[in-house]
Amino acid sequence: MMLGRINAHAPDPFAQLLDSGRLTTFTMPFNLTGQPAMSVPLGTSGAALRKAYRLLVFEGHHEYVTEHEYDTVTRFRDLGGNLMFLSANNFFWKITIHDHVMTRVAKWRDLGRPEAALIGVEYFHNDMGEHRGPWVVRPAAAELRWLIDGTGLTPGMSFSSGGIEADDVTSDSPRNVRVIAAIPNLYGDGHDADMTYYESASGAKVFAAGAFTIAGAVWQPHVRQLMANLWTGFSGEARA
Repeated sequence: MMLGRINAHAPDPFAQLLDSGRLTTFTMPFNLTGQPAMSVPLGTSGAALRKAYRLLVFEGHHEYVTEHEYDTVTRFRDLGGNLMFLSANNFFWKITIHDHVMTRVAKWRDLGRPEAALIGVEYFHNDMGEHRGPWVVRPAAAELRWLIDGTGLTPGMSFSSGGIEADDVTSDSPRNVRVIAAIPNLYGDGHDADMTYYESASGAKVFAAGAFTIAGAVWQPHVRQLMANLWTGFSGEARA
């Protein structure tokens, strides 16, 4: 997970935890901010996270999530914090961690907390990479001019390639979710891998790629500009 700061001079709860040695970091190959990727440390509240950051970026498939992290990220969203999910299969399993041992408990959707309500889409399949396909731009993307500005993308165009794991819109998705692109019938079972966008009542913006992985294609011209537009729109930072 990566972070988009509100005020570079404000106290950073993650930096304070790093200094104390209570938070372990790990580097990822794709990092928009130049900061290390992080997980939500125990004791961080959604309100504190929102006070420090406008944006959380989940660049990989963030599949295993504790109750604390689910609560914190949901509260962050509910307070207007923006979320970006650049792969697929996020917030799928509830886990517990005790004495450095992670235990898988159950699927969050089976516990009454479907991930689609937060992310916009939910995981439906993994074929270990046997099938891949391009995202096809949907008409809803044309309604979000800021998102596709400068990308050269128009409804009906294909771009990049995704697969391995995939998500789609469900009845648990927010009612105002928009499918802005999709990989049609990715696995031959009639399900599309849906790239989505929605805004919450609090004004939070939430983007989900819907397949693995848009982050890995960031050097492709269409994707590079799409990511730049997302970063500008979600973080509030002007393009360089």
